[in-house]
Amino acid sequence: MASTTNCSRDAARLSETVREALLCLYDPPALAATALAAELLERGLVTSPRSLGEFLLRAIEQLRPLDPAPPWSHGWRCYRYLYLRYVDCRGHAAIAAELGISLRHASRIHQDALLSLARVLLPDRVVEPPASRAGRDSSPRASAPTPGDHLPEPLEVELAAVARLPPSGGVDIAELMDGVCQILRRVAAAHRVDLQWVRPARLPPVRGDRVVLRQIALNMLLYLLNLARDRNSEEHGLITLEAAERGPWVELAARWLERPGSAALQTASPESQALLAAVRRLARLQEAVLEERGEGAVVSDLALRLPASADRTVLLVDDNPDVGELFRQMLAKSPYRLVHARTASRALSLARELPIDVIVLDVVMPARDGWEILAALQADERTAAIPVIVCSILPDRELALSLGAADFLAKPVTRLALRTALDRLFGSAPVQSAHASAV
Repeated sequence: MASTTNCSRDAARLSETVREALLCLYDPPALAATALAAELLERGLVTSPRSLGEFLLRAIEQLRPLDPAPPWSHGWRCYRYLYLRYVDCRGHAAIAAELGISLRHASRIHQDALLSLARVLLPDRVVEPPASRAGRDSSPRASAPTPGDHLPEPLEVELAAVARLPPSGGVDIAELMDGVCQILRRVAAAHRVDLQWVRPARLPPVRGDRVVLRQIALNMLLYLLNLARDRNSEEHGLITLEAAERGPWVELAARWLERPGSAALQTASPESQALLAAVRRLARLQEAVLEERGEGAVVSDLALRLPASADRTVLLVDDNPDVGELFRQMLAKSPYRLVHARTASRALSLARELPIDVIVLDVVMPARDGWEILAALQADERTAAIPVIVCSILPDRELALSLGAADFLAKPVTRLALRTALDRLFGSAPVQSAHASAV
């Protein structure tokens, strides 16, 4: 028992060492100062601190499965998690959505992926007890989709076609649900079910293909209606449907409510299970997160989280054109759109004219420095509410925050630091800093 505990503890420490280095992937000086870098240099596995980043990227690529493994296999998920988290700088919740798994499952994938990478980097350091994760990784639960996800071949073909429809923007989920409920009210009445749709006053648009999202919503409700049919009861049932904004998500919650005193279902029919499997698969294809809850073995509560579509507009105020290009590269493939102003007058003009969500403000500017620009923004009622992140090579954090800045970034700015500051400001799942705790 003691040996098993010690092996697990050593593996956890090594995984944390690898994670700390990965968090510095785009910050070469910080990466060179990590414990992993010191060990790799000491062993002669890398020849100089400058080659550390490329060495780690090659190690991650070694985890890419060579065989035609399905995308839900444990190996593919481990590789994809590392790439999305540390190469593409995506947040934990966004990765879980892309992989089509729960946040808790994504945390397990994260830990297994770190240990797998440690085996590639330092194979002699990884010593695990026989009943380790390696055995669990090959279990059906880890390497296959959720039970019930196996669909008839014609439906698989249809879903494969859906996979070619990339998520777009601007779908009004409230309007979409109005139409879905109108279609299903007659079916609900036939099953003696009251369909209660609580329409929100306002929701942001969501990303996704409108036709596919309608199919997801229809199948969610048909699944719950089938539960009423499966019960074969003379009593009336109730399905409640609500939508609400949850940070960067719009959540659509559908729930089957048993009447007091009714006997709970013990199993769902094959038809019901097929409908739920289709919902799961379609949700994954649309970068959505589906949470399932219920009493006993039957899922009776579904919550679908869809990513809000509106991109955030970032106004960068910096006189250096190279900095603008660097920021543009760092914000590529992110929900942030960059607008660059190289002068104070241009910055103030754009802040008044455009729907700017946040301003990243350099302090050292010609003619008028960043502090003067910050004061001008705060004095204008048209721009006073825009959050400002002050960016400086000097240690001006305390001064910036005291003058009303929302955050501070130290130059040179890394991709990780920039994305973390923006995600934190807008309540998105943050990219962790080098000193944050493990997921």
